[in-house]
Amino acid sequence: MHPLYIPAPYQDSAEFGRLILRDGSTATVRVATVQDAPAVADFFHRLSPESRQHRFFSCAEPSAELVQSLCDSSNPRSKLTLVITRTSSGHEGIIGAGSYIARDAKSAEVAMAVEDRFQGKGIGTHLLERLALLAA
Repeated sequence: MHPLYIPAPYQDSAEFGRLILRDGSTATVRVATVQDAPAVADFFHRLSPESRQHRFFSCAEPSAELVQSLCDSSNPRSKLTLVITRTSSGHEGIIGAGSYIARDAKSAEVAMAVEDRFQGKGIGTHLLERLALLAA
């Protein structure tokens, strides 16, 4: 039996760090950059229509402009996106992404998505906790 919650290692920051998932595997969390836009677009493309519906309230893939905007974390007071990555065969791939967009000084909209085959491993929980920490 695996614990439901494993806190971030103390040496990691909220903006970057390692994650231990519920199945014992590891991943990395970091702030998205504009250079991540192609990888984020590919991540959204790999989601099932149902997962895209849950994230965007539409089965359609997000526009390039929206992806670019999500990856622009230059003003974290107004919006920020975190990506969860894993390396497989020497290639880093995004397996989860979560964003907040401030509505005003005290509230924000939050949305996240996790690649279908990685759902149920605690990635969404990690994203929500880190986003809340960074937004505070």
